[in-house]
Amino acid sequence: MSNFSVLVTHKQQISVLSFGGRIRLELKRLGMKQSDAIKMIEDVDYQAMRDAITGRKRVTANLLLALSKVGVDVQFVV
Repeated sequence: MSNFSVLVTHKQQISVLSFGGRIRLELKRLGMKQSDAIKMIEDVDYQAMRDAITGRKRVTANLLLALSKVGVDVQFVV
């Protein structure tokens, strides 16, 4: 079993191809919750990030830039 498979549950593996799924995986890899990342990012509110991660709204370039500042691998996400 690969390290990648160990990180995710079966349900997450199904959605891993979405931007939101990959953002969740990156936050998990960094040991962060969404709320932790939001506290570190000043320009993004919780609702905007949650909507992007759940697929309700598109992931914006500004959100990707902000996530990169807290250690998210944006190349993996996109």
